[in-house]
Amino acid sequence: MNYEVTVKGLVQGLGFRPYIYRLATSMKLTGDVRNSGGIVRIRLYAVSREILDGFISRLKNEKPEGARIDSVELRPIEQMPAYDAFSIISSDGIRQDELADIPADIGICSKCLSEMKDLSNRRYGYPYISCASCGPRYSIMKHLPYDRDNTTMQSFDMCDDCQKDFADSMNPFARRHFAQTISCKDCGPQAILRTSDAELNGNFALRQACEIIRNGGIIALKGVGGYQFVCDPEDTYAVLKLREIKGREKKPFAILFANIAEIRRFATVSSEEEKLLRSDARPIVLLNTSGKEWFSKFVCADSRSIGAMLPHTGIHEILASLCGPLIVTSGNIGGEPLSYKDDEFFRHEYDGLEGVLYNKREILTPLDDSVVRLLGGRRQTIRYARGYVPDRLQMMKSFRKKLLAIGADLKSSFAIAKGSGIVLSQYIGDLESYAVQENFKKILKRQLDIYDFRPEAVACDKHP
Repeated sequence: MNYEVTVKGLVQGLGFRPYIYRLATSMKLTGDVRNSGGIVRIRLYAVSREILDGFISRLKNEKPEGARIDSVELRPIEQMPAYDAFSIISSDGIRQDELADIPADIGICSKCLSEMKDLSNRRYGYPYISCASCGPRYSIMKHLPYDRDNTTMQSFDMCDDCQKDFADSMNPFARRHFAQTISCKDCGPQAILRTSDAELNGNFALRQACEIIRNGGIIALKGVGGYQFVCDPEDTYAVLKLREIKGREKKPFAILFANIAEIRRFATVSSEEEKLLRSDARPIVLLNTSGKEWFSKFVCADSRSIGAMLPHTGIHEILASLCGPLIVTSGNIGGEPLSYKDDEFFRHEYDGLEGVLYNKREILTPLDDSVVRLLGGRRQTIRYARGYVPDRLQMMKSFRKKLLAIGADLKSSFAIAKGSGIVLSQYIGDLESYAVQENFKKILKRQLDIYDFRPEAVACDKHP
């Protein structure tokens, strides 16, 4: 019998198609798998219903880490291509009745970290390492379905070695089989350090950036969702200079740490808080200070908490490992939107910056670092952004119309609703700034386009 299996949920951007390929091949099934809009469709030939049930059972129970299956729909089909094996085929953009689940940007996984630190690995020291289980997702997506050609990775042609990794279907542990962000130091985004008198690349750029930080300087760093300012939190002059650049007098700065043990030198960390810190989202977690060791008094100002986070990319891991704890804060002036486009950032003249460490992979969606805390044993999200956006909220009932909801002018965001799902935008900022208003419009248009969403009704906050 020929069957089509439709899998709905968070099933794109997490190595789901390669997983289905390996599962079907191991069971000697023939057919194909493809992304379709925001879901996955599988066609296969099964000699018996018992074998088909076994496939579906394993599909649900052995899914890739991070994937979420909401439903598996099965229907017989009369015809399908005559296959003698199982294959991954080209995606289609068929629209769905529900809002698609789109993967958020995923913090670097432990296996990529190990490879980056392994002298014998060809990705040793590569700061933009990723695989099917981690790396940028939503921030670089042009539209659905999630394929390399629909992301800004399209600008980087794979080298022969990466092409082999991409096509490696025989290795059951191959994390880069059909991994859309696959790259290396021979073909992918590269670290570039621009200073007033030079431009350095690769390891030279990283070493010089560390030298600037260790000598009390401030650099700008291009992260997953936009530019960040980085400096040594123990250097009072650097901290005060950073406050001058950002126009921020007392608001606390977040600190990037290389590991949990380092965080415990400065703050108390419960087991649940540790889980938040290590989670795929890698948010900033507000922790109680321990009082044992401390940075410059101007880092956290009057706050009794410290905003701590672990590295979410290879380049953050390298900087934190070589320089120790670092202030990492959004690369914009207070009240202005997050800078995320290279040309716009370089048009600014930030007096006091000694270098800009960036790469040429384009960011399409600006995302600040998310901020959370543990309250009564549950996660409270204070700033909803990188790592969580665009998670879909599932309602008990369906909306009668496609709805756009516009929030207030302070800490602004918006939401779209379709079917029984709601998708909340990232934190955008206070709309008193014209630049933030324009950014709000860009982000709104982008989200409507990526979901192919045209609202039939609009709800807004009438506060003047």
